[in-house]
Amino acid sequence: MKFSTPRDSSPFFNRSPILVVSAILLLLNAAATVLPQARPQRARRPQPPASGQSTAKGRVIYNDNQEPLKGARLRVFTSGEDRNELIVLANDRGEFRVENLAAGKYYVAIEGPGVATPSGFGMKIPLPMSAIPRPEDFGEIIPRHDADFTVDGTNSVDVEIRVDRGGKVSGKVLKPDGAPASNVSVSLISRDPAGAGPSMTRFSTQTGKDGDYRFEYLPAGDYVVAAAVEDKQKVVDIRARLRGESQVVTYYPAATNLNDAMPVRVDSGTVSGGVNITLVARNSFSVSGIVVQQRDGTALAGATVLLRNKESDLAGALLPGMSQRTTRTDAEGHWSFSNVAEGSYTITALSSPARPTRLAGEPLDREEAYRRSRQRYLVTQQDIVVIGGDFTDLLLSMTGFGSITGAVELDNGQALPPDLVLFLELVRAGGRPGPPLPVKVQPDGSFSFSEVQGGDVYLSAALPPGSNFFIKSVTANGKDPRSTPLNVIEDTIAGPVRIVLSTETARLSGRVLSDKSEGANDFVVLLAPVGGDKERFRTAYFTTRSGPGGNYSLTVAPGEYLVFVRRRDQLPGIVSPEFVRKEAGKATRVTVAASEQKRLDLRVQSN
Repeated sequence: MKFSTPRDSSPFFNRSPILVVSAILLLLNAAATVLPQARPQRARRPQPPASGQSTAKGRVIYNDNQEPLKGARLRVFTSGEDRNELIVLANDRGEFRVENLAAGKYYVAIEGPGVATPSGFGMKIPLPMSAIPRPEDFGEIIPRHDADFTVDGTNSVDVEIRVDRGGKVSGKVLKPDGAPASNVSVSLISRDPAGAGPSMTRFSTQTGKDGDYRFEYLPAGDYVVAAAVEDKQKVVDIRARLRGESQVVTYYPAATNLNDAMPVRVDSGTVSGGVNITLVARNSFSVSGIVVQQRDGTALAGATVLLRNKESDLAGALLPGMSQRTTRTDAEGHWSFSNVAEGSYTITALSSPARPTRLAGEPLDREEAYRRSRQRYLVTQQDIVVIGGDFTDLLLSMTGFGSITGAVELDNGQALPPDLVLFLELVRAGGRPGPPLPVKVQPDGSFSFSEVQGGDVYLSAALPPGSNFFIKSVTANGKDPRSTPLNVIEDTIAGPVRIVLSTETARLSGRVLSDKSEGANDFVVLLAPVGGDKERFRTAYFTTRSGPGGNYSLTVAPGEYLVFVRRRDQLPGIVSPEFVRKEAGKATRVTVAASEQKRLDLRVQSN
């Protein structure tokens, strides 16, 4: 029995995954060329697998009772740029067969009665992502799947596919007086099964006339149930309603924030009933202010203002209600948000910079063009606490651009290599690190880093991946700008910054071993610097992955490090000082000297 590819390709492949892959390709190109040339990419329709002589046959059964999954729909697909897909239907015994397959690796996703519906695309960038992207940081990216198999183009393989039954959650949403609340939006919130990444809305539904709701076909896991009602008295603007600004959210059983919510456990094939939510009425307030230019106090019209609940730092922005809201300033620079619940917030204003006009034909060097592509906004922000009343007349002052100049030299006095490019990483006091941005070093060692927003900034430098040098020291006015911030003033030049390079790199290598002393491949080896001044910079961390036999090797700057060895799904996307401090007790401490080649075997616990 042979099967054909359906006429309409699944949107699973035609939307977000393409955008994600395109973004990763641009990052890799940035690592290789410093300045990526962004080109629009057209989504490609999956094609039938190339013809061959291999056959895959097997059976789809439920995990819990080994019963066949009758009439299951199987999507068989390859990954990569030339991805292919076809559809297969299992018979009443759960049996399926796919013929004429070319050599390669294939993935199978199952859809059928009672099968847990996966949420999201299941696409994950290998973790952690380096501050300056490297090809080795990115592995194969594939959608979610239930099984995989490999054929050589001539053989036949047997594939048994086991799937979990979906679980169910049901309950009611009740008003504060106990009456049923109809037409209320109910959402299930969860995290990635491995616990990595932010919480986000996974599934949504509406309550019926009796306030009842029901979710089916849920993957096993812990969920938070949230009910969101619209307070029409607070927000009249239809655009604000569409943005969710009039929603007031209550979490199961009657909590006003995610941290106080009671999780609901869903197991394969089971029903979690009686999950009733009692809506909580509470006060809400307004937050308003003005955005001005720091230089002369004039109003900034058309600036974007973001209101972010600090709970979203933990929970994630993709939650029901008002985790993050957006507005724009009017002609006088005023902005406001209504229906703001009590809590801690960050207000951020973004304004497009006014850049000097370039003469026709005037060249724009690659590094500056790339920096401009990453520095699309001037930014200012302030933390506030809303409690007991409106928060008004908040002044957000926006500074303009200044510049940083400096010079680079080798510690042995030799000439610098030609076409040297550095990456400068800036961290604002109280802020998060921005992306490392490239700057070209002139033949005499000088450099100029233009369009740096004014304010106090901590500064560190890094070299592109694969360099034979390391940053030995960075000083500005005799002080280390990693610990003492550099003051950048609008329309002035800060510095000079003196950067010393050295060729005496250190090398750390060894094997990642299981508890049975066997080599464990595809583990991330992460070196986190010891010292608070370095921890805040992403470029101070070094990562690699263990290969066949568990072997790994890293070229690093001399110094003291905490060494972590984890699976990729056990690390955050960007390693933070908070993660390092929390996990420091589980790390191995190592010191490597200049030009030293040290061996360090690392052990992991097998599952």
